[in-house]
Amino acid sequence: MKLTKYEIKLQNQCNEYLAKDKLTDDEKLFVLEHFQEGATNINSVAGAFFTPQGLASDAMIECTRISGKFVDLCAGIGRLTHAAKDYNEHREFTCVELNYDYAKIGMKVIPEANWIVGSIFDLPDERIYDVAICNPPFGNINTGRDKDGFGGFEFSAIWKASKIAKFGIFILPQGSTPFLYSGRNYYEERMNDKVKRFIDKTGIKFQFNCGIDTSYYKDQWHGAAPICEVCTFDFTEAKTGELF
Repeated sequence: MKLTKYEIKLQNQCNEYLAKDKLTDDEKLFVLEHFQEGATNINSVAGAFFTPQGLASDAMIECTRISGKFVDLCAGIGRLTHAAKDYNEHREFTCVELNYDYAKIGMKVIPEANWIVGSIFDLPDERIYDVAICNPPFGNINTGRDKDGFGGFEFSAIWKASKIAKFGIFILPQGSTPFLYSGRNYYEERMNDKVKRFIDKTGIKFQFNCGIDTSYYKDQWHGAAPICEVCTFDFTEAKTGELF
């Protein structure tokens, strides 16, 4: 991704801060807001686009009343975790990120979290977390997860979350949800075959959010402009064990 001169200036400032052993709160926030994931990685190949900070804050409104153990799947540099921890101090965070470059930055901006560098699918299938939060990679990516038969990485991530957490808050492509709201004048239930097949196989129900229109942040993504939806899940109602 080609950066503008202004974006390069901001990226260079991020790099200066990240060269320090310890960052101030203002420096951490600057990095979270301005670090360009495409500056060091071809993020379009992995479908990895960092959540706009405003959208992360809006999405995490859904967990304001929940304490306990949180796991941030596909955490990037920790934007969802940063937003979630601002709403409630009585939480423990584990961030799981496959890309070491991203995780290394996350360890500096959110050092209080437990960072795991690796695939979310390597986590033990034990429901030890209260909430799983996630903005999974979007698009057709080569992850090897299509063996689940769901037709998309985001569905495999939801299924994995159901095995390790009681509840979930996900930012998903609008076409991977059973409703349309963002960027529209009204809420409409509309389920395509892919979503219906996932729900039928897993028993996992997509729940509507508190009224978040993600289209407000459409132009704040780096190198993408997706229309998404924020979905919540009660995984205690999901099926357990293997599906096939």
